[in-house]
Formats: sequence, C-alpha cells, structure tokens
Amino acid sequence: MAKVLLLCGKIGCGSDALAKRLASSGKWIALTCDELEQNQYDDLLGNAAGVAAAQDKSNLCHHALEIARAGANVVMDMFLPTPGIRSGFLAFFRDHGVEADLLYLPCREDAPQAYLLARKRLAAETRNPVYAVDWNTLTRINRSFQVPGEEEDCLRFG
Repeated sequence: MAKVLLLCGKIGCGSDALAKRLASSGKWIALTCDELEQNQYDDLLGNAAGVAAAQDKSNLCHHALEIARAGANVVMDMFLPTPGIRSGFLAFFRDHGVEADLLYLPCREDAPQAYLLARKRLAAETRNPVYAVDWNTLTRINRSFQVPGEEEDCLRFG
C-alpha cells in the first residue's frame, strides 16, 4: 500500500532537499506548494492570501490522495505550522484509507539565513523575482511555526 509522508519544519529546515532526494530515488513523488505560499500570495492577494494558500493545500492533498490510491508513495513539502493543521492533514489521508506519517525536521539556527541567501542567488541567476524572499517575511512565517510536542503523532528527524 502506498504511503503519504508529510514533512514539517521551519523554512530552511531542509524539507525541500529531503523531498527532492526521496523523489530522485524513484520511490516517491514529491508535491509542494512552498513557492506559492511564500512569494505570491502576500503581494497579490493581501488579506485573502490565507484562503488561497489553504485552497492550494487542499488541492495538493486531493492530488496526493489520487496518486497514493494509484499505488505511488507521496512526499509532501508544505508549511504545516500548528498541531491542529498537522493533525487535520494526517486525518484527511487516514480517513480516506491511505497510510500517512508526519516527519518533523528540526532547523539549525543558521539555516534560515542560508535559505534566504540561496533564494536571493536563485532570483538573481534566473532573473525571476518570484524566488526572492525577504528576511521579515521569512522571520514572520518561522515565528508562526509550533514545534511538535511529545504528544503529537509524528516522526522526528535528527
């Protein structure tokens, strides 16, 4: 039976790299909505950004469900900041008969700065401002993340 693995952690924790590494193994399909959430919504939608991000996550979950039902493992890299949100995503898959796990990746203190520099380099190299993330946005998003407690149903990396 195929499985869904939800990655969670602060921005810069390495979830994107892990999702890509798993996908490159040929045993997982990686799905993400990070770029949409981090870069487009605040500027384009203002206060409606949260609604649009939630809709994208819902759509991504339905795609993951279809993929898992077809027999392929799915790793999902998206920002899941609170216990309630994380448990809701796990319940969605489990309620639909698909095995799902949450994997928490702790973040090194210097990781957000390295992430920001990498994104700025990518924006300059591609001449695409969608890859740019400012420090204030990154800090605001990471402050909203609640580290999973011992009572939370999750695997821990590292």
